[in-house]
Amino acid sequence: MTNELRIRQNVTLERFEHEGQRYVALKCPHLLAEPLVLIEDVMPLLALFDGKNSEEQIKEKFKTVGLPDKIYPELKMLLNNHLLFENEAFFCKWNDFKATFSATDLRKPHLAGKAYIDDKNLLKDEICTYLSVGGEKFRDADIVIKELPLAIIAPHIDYGRGGNNYGISYNRLSEVSLTEPPVVFVFGICHQMHTMLFHLTKKDFETPLGIVKTERETVESIAGGFKESSICFIEEPVHIFEHSIELQLPFLQTIWGNNFSIVPILFGSFNSFITNTNSAAESEDLETFIKSTARTIQTLKKPWTVVLSVDMSHMGQAFGDPYLIDQSKTADINLLDSGYIDSLTSAGALMNRMIESQNRTKICGYPAIYSFLRIMEESGINNSLITYDYSYSLSRDQSTFVSFQSGSYEPCVSSVWVQGN
Repeated sequence: MTNELRIRQNVTLERFEHEGQRYVALKCPHLLAEPLVLIEDVMPLLALFDGKNSEEQIKEKFKTVGLPDKIYPELKMLLNNHLLFENEAFFCKWNDFKATFSATDLRKPHLAGKAYIDDKNLLKDEICTYLSVGGEKFRDADIVIKELPLAIIAPHIDYGRGGNNYGISYNRLSEVSLTEPPVVFVFGICHQMHTMLFHLTKKDFETPLGIVKTERETVESIAGGFKESSICFIEEPVHIFEHSIELQLPFLQTIWGNNFSIVPILFGSFNSFITNTNSAAESEDLETFIKSTARTIQTLKKPWTVVLSVDMSHMGQAFGDPYLIDQSKTADINLLDSGYIDSLTSAGALMNRMIESQNRTKICGYPAIYSFLRIMEESGINNSLITYDYSYSLSRDQSTFVSFQSGSYEPCVSSVWVQGN
């Protein structure tokens, strides 16, 4: 069902200042259209496009604040042209993308030339720079392990803000001596509109550095744990625009060329689990997924590891908070993040932490880590977390705060922070 006068719920909002004027940029998360930039004063008017007000009611409210009659149709046209309404124009474009995606075995790069360089050589040079800078910090940790880790933790923020932390995490993999191509389970987070807890795909992934093959038999093995395997692919098109898997691949390709395969998995929202205590363990779909993935890993005859593509806290006006992030609030978030990292020792400890905090700092990555820890428990694999680094990015105008960590899960080692965080 469409609503011609409702702005889509997943439209992102970014505030910025230019030459003394405050602006807002409304962005389609699918990047189906260019961002719409408006002066910040228009925000109260945008709130009227919530699907509850009729066209006549919106026009009347425009009049009560003294706006000329022409403002309403002009604003409505702009919102429609930028595909920001939940209407036929958006769904027509979205359905075209889904049909194209379904007809191919290849997931094309969505962010090349947008969030990262699309030139093969320049991109590889950039990744090597991050690996070099991150390598210095990784070497400071004095970690000498030549086997594959059970998992690494890497951010999925853009390279400009998190590149060095990617570099720290991927130095752990660059230290490994491989005898055969590994299978890399990439656990990402779904930032698109969705209803399912997880999203599989059997499509290969392309980046400017080449094509990454998906381990289709492994994907099918996981899906085969369900009575109806199709449940794992119901919302497969969310992979089209999702960045959390795509941003990991150039690092893997720089380290290993294309001598590896992936199992790409996106996790949906676990919010219902933290608002309903202990419901994660009672979720039939989630437990089936965990048990099936554990069985698949146990029978896998190739070396494997997991990339946990996760960020942490998202705070500030850009994420719906009514305040800027000053020094005091930064310190408060850092303290909460420290407690969160301390909880990453087991699935139970993590879920208890999320229930207790009600995720008030809007941590996005915990569904992937919780699922990984449950899979390890189900597989009987003891593990521990080594945290190499904790960082955050705060925008100049203090409206956007995002934190992230670098680390790895290793077998049979006491959990430890190796940096002076």
